[in-house]
Amino acid sequence: MTSRSFARHTRQLLCAAVVVAGSSACWSVEDPNANVQVGGQVIVYGRITDDAGAGLPNARITVRHHTSLCAGRINETQVLSTGSDGRYRTTFTATTAVGCLSLVAEPVGSVGLRTDSIMNVRPAFRPAAPLDSVAVNITLRGGIQ
Repeated sequence: MTSRSFARHTRQLLCAAVVVAGSSACWSVEDPNANVQVGGQVIVYGRITDDAGAGLPNARITVRHHTSLCAGRINETQVLSTGSDGRYRTTFTATTAVGCLSLVAEPVGSVGLRTDSIMNVRPAFRPAAPLDSVAVNITLRGGIQ
């Protein structure tokens, strides 16, 4: 039984007990945790490449979870590195199931490539399997730092 259905059944039992006792009063019992948003997880994966499409090994990926707008407050941050082929994969855990992700890719040891980012990635955060997954591929380009 969920906390919502428990609160509904408890409210019905309290009202029934009052009616049996001959009173016309009835009150509501609400579970304070019934509307609490629980967090969840999402699988984030992709590949970081250069202008020519070659995978960038050891690129630094920063994944951030924002509540509501992607420019808003940051809740969680996870930092990871790409493998030798430029690929990365992580299971990201968020404390709330709302909001969005932003990702920043930084080249490590690749001279002349700029850091780049993607914002407003909106996966479905789920508390249990099957988890949603989002592919985020970023191409780092050369230019003025």
